[in-house]
Amino acid sequence: MTTLTIRRARHQDAEQIITAHVRSIREVCGKDYKPEEIEAWAGRKFKASLWCQAMDRDHVWVAENSLKVVGYGHLAIMSESVGEVMGLYLAPEAIGFGMGKKMFALIHREAVKHGVKKLQLHSTKTAKSFYEALGFKPLGALTSVEIGGAAIPCYEMELDMALKA
Repeated sequence: MTTLTIRRARHQDAEQIITAHVRSIREVCGKDYKPEEIEAWAGRKFKASLWCQAMDRDHVWVAENSLKVVGYGHLAIMSESVGEVMGLYLAPEAIGFGMGKKMFALIHREAVKHGVKKLQLHSTKTAKSFYEALGFKPLGALTSVEIGGAAIPCYEMELDMALKA
């Protein structure tokens, strides 16, 4: 494994972000979801143009390994006091090196700059314990979101920024 770095996403990263995202769904989340859920989730038509719009509108970072994108973090500021982690996905080769925590630290720092009081997200079953370790609390039992025509089980979670130093 060469050195992993994190930087702001650029438009030319869009296709590699999609590849890393799909790999994370299939190769990391695959163990916690049914094959038909994974296929609906990872098999939908991702568009580079939508990623470029997200980069222009929101805050997106990429994790890189030898100039290859192996993950991303995406923060959207929803209101004066609420931010949403739209995604934090890593390909298998980027897991276990603290990249998720480093990516979240950037998301958190940006949220603080924008005066966010609460961070929200929909966690995969796979990432629930990761987010809990960061201070997020589940808002209820397992729920689901519609992705690719399927109900994908997830947890709605929230972080009270006043409690996270």
